[in-house]
Amino acid sequence: MAILIEDTSVPAVEENVPSFEQVNNPAFWLELNPHFTITETGSQDKIAPLPIDVTEEMMHYLRLDGYIQLDNLIPAQMVSNLRKSIITLRDKGINPSFVFVYDEFWTISRQLNRLLSPVLGETYQQLPDFWAWYLDPQREDAGWRPHRDRIHGETVYPDGMPKSVTVWLALTDATPLNGCIYMLPAHLDADYFNFKTRDTNVNAHGIRALPASAGTLLMWNQRVVHWGGTSSTRTNEPRISLAIEFQRADVPPFNTPLIKAPEALLPFDIRLMLIAKQFTQYHHMYKLSPELEALSKQILE
Repeated sequence: MAILIEDTSVPAVEENVPSFEQVNNPAFWLELNPHFTITETGSQDKIAPLPIDVTEEMMHYLRLDGYIQLDNLIPAQMVSNLRKSIITLRDKGINPSFVFVYDEFWTISRQLNRLLSPVLGETYQQLPDFWAWYLDPQREDAGWRPHRDRIHGETVYPDGMPKSVTVWLALTDATPLNGCIYMLPAHLDADYFNFKTRDTNVNAHGIRALPASAGTLLMWNQRVVHWGGTSSTRTNEPRISLAIEFQRADVPPFNTPLIKAPEALLPFDIRLMLIAKQFTQYHHMYKLSPELEALSKQILE
């Protein structure tokens, strides 16, 4: 069932980069999304995991194709709240990835242990890599172009098990018309185990579209070639989604600083620095405005 987003007829909004004083003030963010919370000093409180059972079939396809899909995993109310907060920032012209200032966007990481432990080991760690998207079909926005999440190092074992993974969540229905994820399954990729190449030559006959209903989780290893499609004016529904990344604890860091206790809630100031890091490290995928680039550097100083 398609989820109707009330504001999709609104013309494209211009970017509005908050000031340094605003981004460092939790009250600024809470005024924008008062239904969310910001625990400034962080927290070690435990939280109930999502009800995920990793089966042998799932592990088989993770090794064979490089990804798995869990449909309608995230509760509808949680999806609605996360989606609402991204829409609010987008309507204000604020980059959607700033939603990671809120506790609720870090809560997701803390609820995935029943999925990640069987894949990455009990002591897996969270990578300092995440993003949030709002693809506007009226502007024919596109997801990130074909790529491998990690082009340095050997990110999968010879048996196909991953050393690191990306977890992607659909907060609206993702379809071919609004920019769903496309994947080249691992076993159809001639360069998959050639870690010396950065090529993303795509076997077009093997491309697989991955439509996903709101609340669906996709998890892929960081070697598979994938991308987000280009949205179309044939639909009014944006593609709203987010991604977070994890790695095994017994391999060298793929990026730093690692978040060594994903079950813990990070302090607000650390979250803000990590958000700024995303803008600087993903500039090759997302063109930064001079204002956002300057703000990011100021936060990181």
